[in-house]
Parts: sequence; C-alpha cells; structure tokens
Amino acid sequence: MTLNNLYYFNEIVKDMNLSVTAERLFTTQQALSGHIKRLENYFGVRLFERTPFLVLTPEGRELQREAKLMLDAEMRLFNSFGTRPARQKGTIKIACGLARSRFYLPEIISRFTSKYPNVRITFVDENNFRDRPMFSGTDVDMAIGREPKPSTGLKVHPLMEMGGCVAISDLLLREHLGDKANEFIKKAKDGVEISELPPTIPVAHTGIAKRESWVCERIPELRERPRVYIDPENHDLLLQICREGKAILFISEIYVKYILKAYAPSFYESIHFFPHNLDGKRFVIGETLSYDASKHHPPYFNELIKLTLDVFGEMNR
Repeated sequence: MTLNNLYYFNEIVKDMNLSVTAERLFTTQQALSGHIKRLENYFGVRLFERTPFLVLTPEGRELQREAKLMLDAEMRLFNSFGTRPARQKGTIKIACGLARSRFYLPEIISRFTSKYPNVRITFVDENNFRDRPMFSGTDVDMAIGREPKPSTGLKVHPLMEMGGCVAISDLLLREHLGDKANEFIKKAKDGVEISELPPTIPVAHTGIAKRESWVCERIPELRERPRVYIDPENHDLLLQICREGKAILFISEIYVKYILKAYAPSFYESIHFFPHNLDGKRFVIGETLSYDASKHHPPYFNELIKLTLDVFGEMNR
C-alpha cells in the first residue's frame, strides 16, 4: 500500500464513477481499478460493491475516513517543514515540434511554472511517432503533435486542426514566373497547389529523414522536386533561406502566426504565406495531446494536461 493508492481511492470516492474519475485525472479506468485492487489485497477486504454502480462497503467507508486523515497529515508535515510537497517537484519531458510550439508553449509554460516553480520541463523536437508506439523505449511523458500509433494505455486529446502554408519569397516567384508573378500571387491568396509551382523551385527540408518521408507521403509531388537540406534542424535558418529566395518552405499556419508576432515586419514583408491546398482542398494536420494514461503521474502532471487543453481551447475560440 502507498499514499498514491490512498490518493486515488479518495478521488474515486468523490465521483463514485471510474469513468468520470479517469477522465478528470487523465488516467484510465484500468489504472484506477489497479489502485483499488492493491488496497483490497493489502487489507483483505472489499472496498466497493461494483454492481449495478459503485457503493462503498462498511470497510470502504472506514478507509475513506482514515485515508483523508493520512493525506491531510502528509500535507501538514510538509507544510510544517516549510517545503513544497514532494509531488510538486520533478521533471516532465515533452515531445513537440519546436517550430510551431513557439506560439503556444510560452503561455502554457508560464501558467504552469507560476504554480509549480520546482518542476523542471524539458523538450525534444519530435512530433511524429507513427512508426512506433509513442512512449516505447523513451522517457517522454507527453507529446504534442500528430496523432500517434495506437498503443496500450495511450490517451489522445484532439487539440486543433492546423492548415498548412507555403512560404515563398517574392524574389523567387518573380525569378521563376516573370511577368506572370502578379497574376499568380493574386490567385494563390486563396490557396496554392504544389503542382502549380514551377518544378525547378527547390523545397527546404531538415535532415530528419522520417519527417521528410512523412511529408512526401502526404504530398507526393515533392518527391521529384529539388531540395535544400538543413542538418541539424534550424528553423530560423530555414526561414532566412526562404526569405532570400533560395527555396520554398512548408510550415503550419500556427508557425506563421508566430513569425508575424515575433519578427519585425521588415523581415517577412518580402515573403508570401499562401494557404497550401492539396487536390483542391486545404492541407490540414490534426494537432493532438498524447500521454500514457496507464502510468502513474503526479498531480502536477495532470495540471499541465489541463493547462494545455485550456490554452488550445482559448486559441480555438
């Protein structure tokens, strides 16, 4: 038996519904049932009658009273020593695409660290786990990016639909289209297909092979187009290459918002940001929040999940 078992037992009692508690605490019903099973095995009693709905047994009601006393005592001990509770210290590792996340992460992190200053947050620039289970063999706690390959315990929250954009400098358009550039720019404001661009215009790619493979799979026309490689990945350098007319760049509309907010107008005024269409429709990528809900997470992790959902909810309004 651990205090974590008692904590989850206490939370289940608040709802008396495993599904509701699992959703509220960003975990799974199976994980909650495991905590109850460990307590029942430890004490050798039944804590709930499970049909037709959850009801505390007399032993369950007694444990409810004692569990609250123990959890309150734990908090008083930490407070008396003048320190934050141990569950408010630790590390969270987040996998996300760092280019577009520059737009939303500052708000999420500032809100979170103001409440949990002793929790360290680290990042890895990765948002594509389609070829393997997301958390298999990694120390990543949560990921923001494309919906991952299904795996046991994986919880996925849709965050938003992001349209793709084509960033191309005015210089590059006029170099390849000449007198037809103005007509093309006017038409492309409603969206541009890759096939509409001259095939000699190169595309900027990072050196991450699996990311390029994913992009080319979704946009087959890119396979035969000249490439400009940047390795290791450097988003600012990619943008500068685009600005100077060396290549076009495929970016999300949320990264465009970051560019318009973070850079002086004199930097991007020579770049066109056209909606990216594919087969007559806007090219859209779903952004999701994913984590292993079967794994035990401290309460501050649940707070970060909730903050992330709140921030994206505000962005979608």
